[in-house]
Amino acid sequence: MKIIGISILIMVLLIGLNFGLDIIQGFNRKSAVYNAISPFRVGNTLDYIVVFLFILFIAIDIILYHRKQKQEAISPQNKKQS
Repeated sequence: MKIIGISILIMVLLIGLNFGLDIIQGFNRKSAVYNAISPFRVGNTLDYIVVFLFILFIAIDIILYHRKQKQEAISPQNKKQS
């Protein structure tokens, strides 16, 4: 629960920083809020590829972790039968 809370806190602080920098640069509040809540509208193809790879690597890591947990759960049962 702490990790989720800290992640949300960091996200809120970064969005606030983004909003503040937009205001300092001279954007009006409406466009600053729009820029803060829609970061992917200005991305190019390389940005999308990097985000996709990041999500893919996380998914692979989760899958491998679960496979390892299953193997460790099955291994003690095989040892008891011997």
